[in-house]
Amino acid sequence: MLPASTFYTAQGSGLKRLLRRNYDVLAIVENLREPSFSDGSGFKELIVFLRKRSLPLGEALTSVYQYDGGLRKLYSVSLARLPRLMDRNWLSLFDYERAERLVKVIERGLEEGLLRYLRRDEIVRGVEMYGPEFFFIPNRTWSIVGEDETTS
Repeated sequence: MLPASTFYTAQGSGLKRLLRRNYDVLAIVENLREPSFSDGSGFKELIVFLRKRSLPLGEALTSVYQYDGGLRKLYSVSLARLPRLMDRNWLSLFDYERAERLVKVIERGLEEGLLRYLRRDEIVRGVEMYGPEFFFIPNRTWSIVGEDETTS
């Protein structure tokens, strides 16, 4: 069980490389019912099933599942053949068809020079949103107007 952020942040690229090189990633499961598999965590998590590999990287397929009270297989994919832009964010695997169409448009634009100001390594994953209590804002920029125990 790993935090979902492992698969879409730049800091997770080393772990993804290690998984592809040394393991067969048998399955990845996304939970649709709760924010996480761990009680009280509040962070989105994925369950990843691995098998240690003794042979070089082959064409092993990874099954992608969603859990919504029942386990539902979406499809299987080769992580070794993922387009580079999709490899940056493995959460795109849970909406593979739509993400794959977008990646093809971006790659075609890059190849044809339509996006001449961008290089493949400059495309980032976009805006990331956090809950209102995720960051601490110094109190010199705000003040408490009132407290009410009935609100959360």
